[in-house]
Amino acid sequence: MLNIHIVRIAPLSLFALFYNLDASAVDLEQIYRQALIRDTVIIAAEHALSAVSQKETQGRSTLLPNIAFKLGGQRSGHDFLNRAREYKIQLKQSLFDVSKLETLHQSQLVVKQGELNYSLAKQDLILRVSKAYFDVLSAQDNLGATSMLRAAITEQLKLAHRSFDVGSSMITDVKEAEVNFNKVLADEIEAQLDLETAGSRLEEIIGEAPGKLAKVRREVKFHPPEPRNMEKWVSDAKNQNFNVLLQKISVNIAESQVLINRASKYPTVSLVADRGYYYQNNSVGPSFLTSQNYNSWSSSIGVEINIPIFDGYIGSSKVSEAISSVSRAQAEVETAQRRVVTDVKVNYSKVSNGFAKIDAYRTAVDSSQSALSYNKKGYEVGLKANIDILRSQQQHFGAQRDLSRATYDLILSGLRLKAVAGILEDRDLLDINGLLEQ
Repeated sequence: MLNIHIVRIAPLSLFALFYNLDASAVDLEQIYRQALIRDTVIIAAEHALSAVSQKETQGRSTLLPNIAFKLGGQRSGHDFLNRAREYKIQLKQSLFDVSKLETLHQSQLVVKQGELNYSLAKQDLILRVSKAYFDVLSAQDNLGATSMLRAAITEQLKLAHRSFDVGSSMITDVKEAEVNFNKVLADEIEAQLDLETAGSRLEEIIGEAPGKLAKVRREVKFHPPEPRNMEKWVSDAKNQNFNVLLQKISVNIAESQVLINRASKYPTVSLVADRGYYYQNNSVGPSFLTSQNYNSWSSSIGVEINIPIFDGYIGSSKVSEAISSVSRAQAEVETAQRRVVTDVKVNYSKVSNGFAKIDAYRTAVDSSQSALSYNKKGYEVGLKANIDILRSQQQHFGAQRDLSRATYDLILSGLRLKAVAGILEDRDLLDINGLLEQ
């Protein structure tokens, strides 16, 4: 997915002091497997797919024979003593109906649309799970850096008090250390809230508290986006992106509706057959003591032709409406393709430039570590003040945090690039899972 590159992530080892891994830590794959069966969004998408899969059966049913059994009875005459009963079984089979044929085709398109919607929902689940997972790791890193900075500022505050007590420093050093201490306490509270929020968002997906998460290994290898040609990514995305494909199917469905509406003006031909039995009992005579019975069987078969003549212009109106819907759907295809082009360029650039950012942050970590060491030595010989050490610590911990965040951003940008191109699959998430501590 990204350039073959070894990235040393310093904060992971340091932050492990605050978030130790143990055998109970869950990785990205385990979280994803839980999400597949617990995420309400993907569950709803599965039910939607199950529902829409019935559309083809419904569309085909109009082309199959329609068989009905009818029965009826009545009483008439004086005191309703005359009785009649009728039983009939009727079959009707469409022989020629363009509307019904096109309805079947449209139902197949609707099923395909439903399948694409489910694929899009599953792809979105991969992105949501990955983002929520690495947001938690990022929040942990931020809290770890803030906690370490608080510990360092606490020591600096104690040292400032001791130095002031023996007269080797001024009260301004003490007050500045107190200001920094109170600020870092507020930052630590904010970092804790951010971690709780990130954990809640992951919990929303999997339906339970995630527990401890496996972290990215200290040395990870990435692979470049293949192909290494942004224009090829753009071309593929315009043809494979799920949103683009959905819009194209919407065009096909709208075109199908035009044919269905036009077919309302076409003749239809049906085969009609029935078989019936009729029974009648009539009471006769002055006292209605006698009766006459009559019964008969009847059969018929024929062809029924229906030729529309005038429908009040509703057919023409519906055709015009459907044609406008086709034009709208075609415009939405172009809109989706333009959006995809932008998304590809943005994510491709993020991936391509991600390595430079990581290299820069790695250099910043090394440089800030060296500066911190020099300032500590300078303080020991009286050349540096407390504030110099504190600033070096802030820069060092911040560089560590930024390095880990850049790593997570690079991973997520690679997943988003594949998602925009319509090629993101479960195995891509499993590849990312291979970068985690097992």
